[in-house]
Amino acid sequence: MAKIYEHKIYVPVGVYLNEDDRPYVYTDELRKISGVKYRDKINEAIVDYLSETEGTGLADHFKVGEKLISMYPSVEKHNRRLVGVLTFKGKRKFTKNDIVEFECWAEIECGAEWGVHFEEVPIKTKQGNIYVSFSTGNIIILRPPIRE
Repeated sequence: MAKIYEHKIYVPVGVYLNEDDRPYVYTDELRKISGVKYRDKINEAIVDYLSETEGTGLADHFKVGEKLISMYPSVEKHNRRLVGVLTFKGKRKFTKNDIVEFECWAEIECGAEWGVHFEEVPIKTKQGNIYVSFSTGNIIILRPPIRE
């Protein structure tokens, strides 16, 4: 089996609670919450949302050629907070230029494309619907966090 290479980009996320079950409203009208306890539910919602991509995630949106197999967004807990993670997988080791390209793409995809659409997906919880924003304003590429 061929080796699979992986690179992760970490981005800020916002989790917002709609307690009164109104139809979707802008996240600036909702209460921002930590979201850490909803990590699994959020990741399930992302997988459901991307279920039609046949295992490539958002890689189809990012034309890198044969080097990229898949790119999946997710959320992880780091240092007691929730962060967004974009995991790129490829058939060969990524170059510095690839990484720069991925970071530029992450800023566009999170801030204006996929992130904006996913923000409108309600995720049902006992407290109400939550909404997750991978586009929390200016995208800042975070350094890889230290594992807890």
